Amino acid sequence: MTNLTEALKQFNYVLNQFAPDVANRLQPGLNFANIRRAISKFSWSLPQDGYALYQWHNGLLWMLFATTAKVREMHRVIANQEHHNVLSGIGHLKLVGIWVISLPRIISIIFKSLRMKKRLVVEELSKLKEQPIIEIRREHGIVL
Repeated sequence: MTNLTEALKQFNYVLNQFAPDVANRLQPGLNFANIRRAISKFSWSLPQDGYALYQWHNGLLWMLFATTAKVREMHRVIANQEHHNVLSGIGHLKLVGIWVISLPRIISIIFKSLRMKKRLVVEELSKLKEQPIIEIRREHGIVL
């Protein structure tokens, strides 16, 4: 058991004794896989103590200043900001230009999908892995 884990256990005991209203608002901890999945999109990694902290509890339901400390929400906010930074770096005019250039290709794909003889069922995609691509195109009427 790490020093942090031991300290968190002691802190939990103190919270339950002297601030039960706060202790009751603590959200359950996350398992290692859920924490790893929540931070997988970030460009940084979480130190071991960070994992221990989120395994202990996943923040309060409502913290001071009405902010939350939930990993999922933190991921959404940071991913949104990173996405915004990337798009800003490209530039709005360039993005509009790319969209306009791509529009005929998108429309072409839509019309080709409407001409398919047989629809692809998402649940059956794993069966298609076993078939050659030429056979799939012929069977479904996929035109390039």
